[in-house]
Amino acid sequence: MAGSNPSRHLAIAPGSAPQLRQKVFKISSKNRFETVVTFLRNRLFKKGEGADSAGGGGHVFCYVNSVFAPGLDEGVGGLWRRMKE
Repeated sequence: MAGSNPSRHLAIAPGSAPQLRQKVFKISSKNRFETVVTFLRNRLFKKGEGADSAGGGGHVFCYVNSVFAPGLDEGVGGLWRRMKE
């Protein structure tokens, strides 16, 4: 996209996840939402704790502003721009 800042990062603040010690994480706006979900799943579930049969961790449900759950293929930057409006 012309005029966009390729080094822009977005802060992700998990709502009520007491297992996370760090409250804010940064991610590139070029990543897909799938990256956010995978990151949170890996942080929240250690191997063997709530892990699914594939060993990839438990289920993570992510909502934006407690309103909707974006598709995993949506861009993080696009979500941020839409919610900023």
